[in-house]
Amino acid sequence: TFYVETTGQLDPVADTDGSGTDIYASKNGLAKLVSTSQSDPHSPGGISRFEGVTPDGSVLYFRSDQQYALTDLDGGGEDIFAYRPNDAVPTATQISTSSTDPQLNVDAEFCGASDSGSVTAFAISSAMVGSDTDGAGYDVYRRQSGITTQASTSGDEATPQIAGITECRGVSRDGTAVAFETTIQLNPTDDTNKRDVFTFDGISPRWVSTSPLDPASNAHSYFGDMSPDGDTVYFNTGSALL
Repeated sequence: TFYVETTGQLDPVADTDGSGTDIYASKNGLAKLVSTSQSDPHSPGGISRFEGVTPDGSVLYFRSDQQYALTDLDGGGEDIFAYRPNDAVPTATQISTSSTDPQLNVDAEFCGASDSGSVTAFAISSAMVGSDTDGAGYDVYRRQSGITTQASTSGDEATPQIAGITECRGVSRDGTAVAFETTIQLNPTDDTNKRDVFTFDGISPRWVSTSPLDPASNAHSYFGDMSPDGDTVYFNTGSALL
């Protein structure tokens, strides 16, 4: 199966938005529109972008400024959607949302998903949960079984929260870890504002870019990769940790 973005109406019956950019799945010479849903507004000029697909092809992820779900009420911000072609009635469901979504007109970023598609991560400046009180700062969220949890926070985060730099780096293959970098001090022994690497297991963040010999220098750390179970994380740093 191949996935393509195009402004062409490869299926004029399903794709009626005119010049909008859509995503199609092509298999055995047949193209099927996937950036759609039962509530597709078919707005002219809308843009949908391919973000990823699970290894078995059971879940496709894309971002779009179109309101493909009834939960999307922000009026134009780009959101993350998941399309499951094997469902009885394939449709797009919104990933970048929560039960307390403020529906601000801001863009969400896709951060990755587990191989099964059961766990997804995204970053957004909207406060999706009550624990996010840093204003317009970007935060990383983990979504599973329709529940959104803030990854880039901890009980040790300063009060009031500050809007530091936070960037998502991926999801482990089994979904147990969401990796991110942040300049926010999420651990009480982190006494600098340098960029550090953390993983989040669904409950609390784990500070990765440190050691018992951490000199607390102002050198930044950058995520490299992690094992399929997220237990081992590789990173680059300018600090002498050993």
